[in-house]
Amino acid sequence: MQPAFNLAVPFDSDAEKGILASILLAPVAVLSLCASACITKSSFYAPSHGVIFETITETQAASKPLDFIVLASALRESGRLEEVGGAAALNELFVFLPTAANASHYIGIVAKAALARRAYSLGEKLRTAAFDAEFDPVAALAEAQQEIVAMLTRNRAGAKSTKEIIREICFEVINGKTNSDVLPTGIAGMDAMLQLNRSDYLVIPGPTSSGKSALAAQICIAMAKQGARVLYVPLEMSAKQVLTRAIASESGWNADRVRGITIAASRQNNPDLDEEAREAQVKFSEGAYKIANLDIAVRDDITDLDGILAMARAHAAEKPLDVLCVDYPALMSMRGTFERRQLALAHASQSFKRFATEIRGLVITPSQVNKDGGTREAADFENDANAILAVSFDPDNESKRIVRIAKQRDGERGQALPLEWHGSTTCFHDTSKHIPQ
Repeated sequence: MQPAFNLAVPFDSDAEKGILASILLAPVAVLSLCASACITKSSFYAPSHGVIFETITETQAASKPLDFIVLASALRESGRLEEVGGAAALNELFVFLPTAANASHYIGIVAKAALARRAYSLGEKLRTAAFDAEFDPVAALAEAQQEIVAMLTRNRAGAKSTKEIIREICFEVINGKTNSDVLPTGIAGMDAMLQLNRSDYLVIPGPTSSGKSALAAQICIAMAKQGARVLYVPLEMSAKQVLTRAIASESGWNADRVRGITIAASRQNNPDLDEEAREAQVKFSEGAYKIANLDIAVRDDITDLDGILAMARAHAAEKPLDVLCVDYPALMSMRGTFERRQLALAHASQSFKRFATEIRGLVITPSQVNKDGGTREAADFENDANAILAVSFDPDNESKRIVRIAKQRDGERGQALPLEWHGSTTCFHDTSKHIPQ
């Protein structure tokens, strides 16, 4: 509901008129600018301006000329001509500006004022609700955060039309371009056999200590190296442990080994040991520098489902989020009443799948399995997943691991990926010949 006219409410009547007048002077160009800035009827504070904008867009969509007679006739037929101030008010817009050159400036003013009003309205809604005896502050703030994220992301490009999507497909295929919806991991042997797409949900099941968490983290790091923006939420380890592993994987030097060599070198007068310690320190530091400069956030301070999704939405509001990894969902706490833990985990699985679609990114969740290979958590994780990488111990040698593609939308299933487990650095090495190691 729009507030009554009040000088304290953010709005600029002249800027609103400036947009309308600019559209009348250059309809195609200015309406395109309006669409890019997500200007709609509700962006205008003055109801009459919103009605005129709506009528203009409808007239333009019908491929009718935008002159005074056509616009006045459209308003008269809809019974809204007097509502906008009559023919005199409409005529004023046709002579309000000599040029549409400053349209983008007017659009910026109106968009900012509209956002300020939405923020004010949200604050009033929270203030009023807080006095209700049944007020749930956690639920209210979670809802408010979603609305804030919606405000911040509103100016992003909306859904593409069917023609735009088909044009994009043809351009990519005919010109031999990579599908823009595919998210490469950067691990060549994996990318050659597994295709992950935007909006996919990847589940990595495996028994305890099989390397499923390490694989999830490795995929996140590799994707960050490709320019992806990643949010990693470890529920089983601290952020420091996760990053220590990541540095070891990147540098090839285990942190405890570097520490041990450094201590030994400080206690012994051995030039060879000193040289080894320096080499280890340099390699480890170089690995740390590379990880530190990736666009990856590791957050271990939030452990409930609503909080994790709220935090992820906040990250997505800043700029597009490509990957969310939650390791692992069985350790999350969840609000609400569920008859069984399995129903709660099914709810979490569906929430992650929806979130992947919401951000048009990839959601990754490692999951625990029993010794018989069955999931310890709800089977819904694997049912909801678009792709599954199953990690298991090699039955002939428990120091080795096997990573199989158990499910994917495009491509074969059941294949083992060319990945070799290295326990000393807690990571998998790509043994494919697609790129040199």
